[in-house]
Amino acid sequence: MDHAMASAKLITPEVVRHTPWPMLGFVHELTVENRKLRLEIEALQAKLNQNSANSNKPPSSDSPFKPRAKKTNKTEPRKKRIGVRQQCLRPTEITELHPGPCACGCPDLIDPEPYYIHQHIEIPEPRLDVEHIILYQGRCSVSAQ
Repeated sequence: MDHAMASAKLITPEVVRHTPWPMLGFVHELTVENRKLRLEIEALQAKLNQNSANSNKPPSSDSPFKPRAKKTNKTEPRKKRIGVRQQCLRPTEITELHPGPCACGCPDLIDPEPYYIHQHIEIPEPRLDVEHIILYQGRCSVSAQ
């Protein structure tokens, strides 16, 4: 419901009869000013929401911090995307996590079976192969005499 309509319901003929005329004039001025400010706010919000897709602004004027609206082709039905699961690698270690007792306190499970496998892949620190190459120098024993 509009704010003006809600306040109009509060101003009954009885209220008007008991309100001094200067106060009614003041309320009228405030109502007119309120209406003008609301229209100004709507215009400013419309300007704020403009971008290159809905105005004649160049794309370079779009904010880099707001995600761009995705273009959709209305004539073609949307294709459902199907995700691709990563293939599980051969594990080097297996950790099995079994549920604890149920709400009644019974610790025994009937036919337990895995329902989810999560792989944690740790990239090992690279092993360094350090090779020392030593260059020797010396003098000829024949020509040194």
